[in-house]
Amino acid sequence: MTIRTLIMGAAGRDFHNFNVFFRDNKDYEVVAFTATQIPNIEGRRYPAELAGSLYPEGIPIYPESELQDLIRKYKVDQVVTKKNVPLEGVKILSYDYEADAYTYVYAYKSGSTWTYDKSIYTAARTDLESRYK
Repeated sequence: MTIRTLIMGAAGRDFHNFNVFFRDNKDYEVVAFTATQIPNIEGRRYPAELAGSLYPEGIPIYPESELQDLIRKYKVDQVVTKKNVPLEGVKILSYDYEADAYTYVYAYKSGSTWTYDKSIYTAARTDLESRYK
């Protein structure tokens, strides 16, 4: 079973994270990117030519303001976003609908290997989302 993933962000680092970890990774299905940084990118697609063979139609890009609707629409298992500290990796999140909270771990890339922090963190959805607006 693949992990349905949404990537918060639709700019250089977000696309880079997709390409080095998710592209051609059959364990994950990236259902969408969300955008805040680049004007007028919403409604476009990350091109199929760059997305790889698992995404022959490309990957849609939506406004980040639609995040909660997208999580429900695509039945997202995890949301991925940049970590606060540059060059340390991505933050992997899962959403608990009943608690309205995210649970997340830190992921770091060392060479060609991804390592996941053993600590598990939880934060209220509104608190965590406000950090990345």
